[in-house]
Amino acid sequence: MEFKNIEAPECSGEFLSPFRCLRLSVADSNGLSPAWFFRVENGADQLIRDDIGGDIHNDNPCEEINQFTSAGKFYGYPYCFSEGILDNGFGKGKMTQWAWPATFPEASFTDEDCRNEELVKRPAYCLPAHWAPLGFAFQPPSGDDVEFPFPSDGEGDMIVFSHGSWNRNPPSGYAVARVKFDISTGMP
Repeated sequence: MEFKNIEAPECSGEFLSPFRCLRLSVADSNGLSPAWFFRVENGADQLIRDDIGGDIHNDNPCEEINQFTSAGKFYGYPYCFSEGILDNGFGKGKMTQWAWPATFPEASFTDEDCRNEELVKRPAYCLPAHWAPLGFAFQPPSGDDVEFPFPSDGEGDMIVFSHGSWNRNPPSGYAVARVKFDISTGMP
C-alpha cells in the first residue's frame, strides 16, 4: 500500500480568499447570530467523469451553502466537488465530496482525499445544481412593528435568490427558495 502526504493547496488569483478555494462564492451574512457566517457558492459546469457515469453535469455539482467558522479552511475548489444527485448507482448521497476529473494532475486529489474532513470542509447544505445563487438573506424576527411581516414559522431561515443556468436540461433555478434553519444549531 502506498501512502502519500496531501496538504490543502494554496490558492491564488480567482481562488484567493481568507476561506480557501471557493468558486464564485457570493453574498455573505451572519444570520441571527455572529457565530453563523455563511456564503453561497456556484458550482461549475461541464462535469464529466467516466468512472461514475460519464456526463453527470445536469445534477452535479450542487450549489453549496458554506458555513465559515475560521479563516484558512479549504473548501475544495477546484480539486473537489459536492454531489448533487448521482442516480446511476454510483451516488453516495448529497454533499458527498468527489475529486474533479484529472484536469489538475499536479494536485492528484482522490475521492478519499476530498472526503477527508481534516483536509476539506464539507458544505453545510446543497442547493440543486445550476441554480446559480446570486445572494440570500436571513428572515428577521416578525413583529407587530413590521409593515410586511414574513410568517413567524420562517424566522431565522435563509431566503436564497437564484438566476438559473444555461447549462441544465430542463432549465431550473429561476427561483427564490427558503432553506429552513434550526435556530438552536444555526444549521440548515
